[in-house]
Amino acid sequence: MFIDNLIDAIIKYNTRVCCGLDPRIKEIEEKYKTVARYWIPPSLVRENVEKYGKAKGRAKAVEDFVGRLVHTVDPHVAVYKPNIAYFEALGKHGLGALKQTIDIIHETGKMAILDAKVSDIGPSALHYGIAFFEYLQVDAVTLNPYLGSDTIKVLLDNFVKGERGIFVLCKTSNPSSKDFQDKKVHNRPLFEVVAEKIKEWGSQFKGSKGWSEIGAVVGATYPQQLKRLRKKLNDSFFLIPGLGIQGGKPEDVARFGTNEDGLGAIFNSSRGINYAYQKLGYPEEDWLDAAEEQASTLKEKINAAIGKR
Repeated sequence: MFIDNLIDAIIKYNTRVCCGLDPRIKEIEEKYKTVARYWIPPSLVRENVEKYGKAKGRAKAVEDFVGRLVHTVDPHVAVYKPNIAYFEALGKHGLGALKQTIDIIHETGKMAILDAKVSDIGPSALHYGIAFFEYLQVDAVTLNPYLGSDTIKVLLDNFVKGERGIFVLCKTSNPSSKDFQDKKVHNRPLFEVVAEKIKEWGSQFKGSKGWSEIGAVVGATYPQQLKRLRKKLNDSFFLIPGLGIQGGKPEDVARFGTNEDGLGAIFNSSRGINYAYQKLGYPEEDWLDAAEEQASTLKEKINAAIGKR
């Protein structure tokens, strides 16, 4: 089962790091207003575009980037989280690059959580599940609960019952999450209402270690809310984004996000690891050294914080 395998990886490799995979290409983004300008090494893109042409070459550059990155940081990582948006932006070659990414991850013996944040009902939800779990062969997926229980239950009944997992958006790391997630519903913030549904859904789907196959996405940028949700969702794993560039501090969220056994959460870093060479000021040719340094440091900080409780 997904959750049992995740716990096994955490214990075996002594890491709770989730490495997000957000392959950004400068030539695609530079004409748009973006939040931060981080890109895979431009030389990697040029090499592949010269060899395969623009569209296919960009997809090949992403596969090249992901393959090198995963095999470099793997000793420090428990699980990976490719974000579907960056692959969809590559057009018809993007889906192939995403499938190759999943295959690369599985070759290491680790699992892949697809960051899709989708939500739909009935046959549409079913076909999302078929695409994610049967074609792409991901191990878990992030879902948006805004449409209600029926969108979640389609995936639970057809896919999670076997060996897959889901992470439901609960209290996300972005500043404007308060626009909806903090609104009061019967004197409780909406994210707590969502947490109650996550607990209800998860009661039917438990692994052999007592943890639910249904987890919650809870941002590192809100440590007090994280602390409250940990108490409410004592048998659900948290996928915690927002470390590093978004401002979340490992020493805070590691203590609040895990239980007394050091379990209950995986801590995602995407840009922080992917583009460490830019963040740390490394030369482009040393991008893998920077990525490994960042992944190793994050692993050590999280483990140290958990050990100090």
